[in-house]
Amino acid sequence: MTLMRVNVEANGAPRAPAARGFWSRVFAGNDLPDDPARQLRGIDEEPFDAAWLTDTVGSGDVRQRADRLDQIAFAQRVFSGTVDRNDAFIAARAMARYRMLMLGLERIGITTPSVYVAAARRAAKLGTLDSQRAFVAEAQFQARSWSIARMAEVRTIDVPAAQRLIERAVALPLTGGRAIQRRRRARWIRDEIPRTVPVPRTRWKRR
Repeated sequence: MTLMRVNVEANGAPRAPAARGFWSRVFAGNDLPDDPARQLRGIDEEPFDAAWLTDTVGSGDVRQRADRLDQIAFAQRVFSGTVDRNDAFIAARAMARYRMLMLGLERIGITTPSVYVAAARRAAKLGTLDSQRAFVAEAQFQARSWSIARMAEVRTIDVPAAQRLIERAVALPLTGGRAIQRRRRARWIRDEIPRTVPVPRTRWKRR
């Protein structure tokens, strides 16, 4: 199953990101470092092979094995050919922590690594709030993400428009009290949605 999950090029080489050092650093933790370039400095650039992969994946427990396979398959599907390895590193780690969020962005069709990073960091910040605020904020963040994904799925908006909505949604500040937060979210709905999805004016006939 491990070997079947790997995407390869025509010559049989694994698709990027495939450096052994890259994946060793991804699997070394589940935090989202502020300076991923430092984590990836001086890594082994040799592509992994079947022996390295089965040994690395098989060395973890059952849950780790599944997570590592999902991380590799996800990164190869979404970021193959990308040049920003730092963002791909954060997104690959986020796959193990925020699986549904990462898969939701993939389902929309987004391939820009920085969007995945911004969404993951937003989710991480929500986790630092107190329990009551975190519950409300996470529910609303999930609702906005689902709404955008649904609009993209039924083709009410295209992928670039969905990406713009997500970028603006994750950029909303988390500072301030509940009233301030409500006003920010209301402005996002009032301003961003109509700007992206124009609502046709309805003409009423007088009777």
